[in-house]
Amino acid sequence: MPETHARGLDHLVIGVADLDAAGAFYDDLGFRVGARNRHPWGTENRIVQFPGAFLELI
Repeated sequence: MPETHARGLDHLVIGVADLDAAGAFYDDLGFRVGARNRHPWGTENRIVQFPGAFLELI
């Protein structure tokens, strides 16, 4: 079996019931929250930025 190496964490996905409320929550905490985005398959997300990683609210 080939040896593998972890490269680190890119992002976490968090399922939320209310995308706008979740974005406002992180914004109120002082995080940079991106605009609402729509995936080609119909889901929407917002990105919460951290240095070197991000949360994807979906």
